[in-house]
Amino acid sequence: MHKVAVILPLLGFFAFSIGSVTQQSLASQAPINPNSTLRQGPTRRPGASAPPRTLHCYQGLAIGGIVCRQEVWTRGDRARFEMIQVGDQKLEPPIVTLQVGKTLYTFRNGDSTGKQMGVPGGLAALGLLQQFETVWRRGTKVGSVEVDSAAYDVYHYATPAESVEAWFDPATLVPLRWLSKVRTNGSVEQGLIVFAGVEINVAIPDELLKVPKGLMFSK
Repeated sequence: MHKVAVILPLLGFFAFSIGSVTQQSLASQAPINPNSTLRQGPTRRPGASAPPRTLHCYQGLAIGGIVCRQEVWTRGDRARFEMIQVGDQKLEPPIVTLQVGKTLYTFRNGDSTGKQMGVPGGLAALGLLQQFETVWRRGTKVGSVEVDSAAYDVYHYATPAESVEAWFDPATLVPLRWLSKVRTNGSVEQGLIVFAGVEINVAIPDELLKVPKGLMFSK
């Protein structure tokens, strides 16, 4: 369960069979580099003074030797994560994880069944944009970093159970890099997310954030 707290959408990887992709085949994948071609420049909207209301972006994720890429739409306490690539393998159709409040629904388009589970407490229980705002408002700014001639504000947020280091773009208040650590039963799980192709305050169709009708979900 603690892996879900680090990076929620990886639930989809563990919940579904995706053919020949295995944890062993991904173990040799290099960690995500913010300077790599994966990171497209954010859509900058100068003068951002409040957290975004909506977000569309791409994410590169790395946790426990697994490297994934997904497309994300989020508004309020709802989010849609479409995992489109694991290692070198593209997923067709993608694995979809919907977060609706504190519940996750994972499925693939065309399937009649999916998986349902609750999320643990802490940041994971919040919507993605609420997580950003919590770290930005309650965390501590510890410095700045420059990537591709763009400056990012580095924030650190910590509780007894988890910590986050986030590199926020001051123009969008969306992070470029999000490194989280969750402590459970004496062990620490670490996950890294790199954000790309960021668009804020864009229209998101309601249907994208709704649980499809007719699907049966098992817990």
